[in-house]
Amino acid sequence: MELGVFKSRSEAVRALVKIGIEELSDLAVIVDACEKLFELERRLGDIPIRFRGGFKELIEMRERSY
Repeated sequence: MELGVFKSRSEAVRALVKIGIEELSDLAVIVDACEKLFELERRLGDIPIRFRGGFKELIEMRERSY
């Protein structure tokens, strides 16, 4: 507010709440997708999606970042 970005504190709070709600809605989509994957795993008795070499690639990426 001191920098003049918002006209009032309530405007700043409303902006923060809006951002939080948008992020929560994105999170809800992710959670729903994960629940569907877990349901598939329960029905199939196995992991429904496999990424060949994915784990190895993630480890290599992590090692490069250090």
